[in-house]
Amino acid sequence: MSSEIRSKVIGLYKHLQYLGREYPGPNGPQKFRQQIRDAFLKHKDETDPKRLWLWLHMDVMLQKK
Repeated sequence: MSSEIRSKVIGLYKHLQYLGREYPGPNGPQKFRQQIRDAFLKHKDETDPKRLWLWLHMDVMLQKK
């Protein structure tokens, strides 16, 4: 993974963790943060730059909503 993609992925992770603090419901923030962590750990060994860019692009689309 190139350093540019790596820094964007780390930034995405931090941003999603930040957004999770306002997740509604009892234990909402903790549950949301754990789901984000699990999703990132599931794909931690991904090395295909095209797939990584695709996921980063999908995040940009989600943030616009």
